[in-house]
Amino acid sequence: MLPKKNPKADLNRNRTTYFLIGLILVLFFTWRAIELKTYERDIELDLLNVMKEDQEDIPITEMKITPPRHLHRPRRPLK
Repeated sequence: MLPKKNPKADLNRNRTTYFLIGLILVLFFTWRAIELKTYERDIELDLLNVMKEDQEDIPITEMKITPPRHLHRPRRPLK
């Protein structure tokens, strides 16, 4: 039985064209991302000094180190 395929719907015929279009699009977007200009913003430094007021004293805690407990396991008898 022969496969019933429409020759107009064959995408392999124009495969290289689609590949080149994809490469051109990726190259264009990469070039535009590299050439993107950014401008420096003026930031008021008075608004950023909030950290000085928010500092709190955290008390230093001491860790109590306890010796490990020894667990006694029954020994297996030798075979």
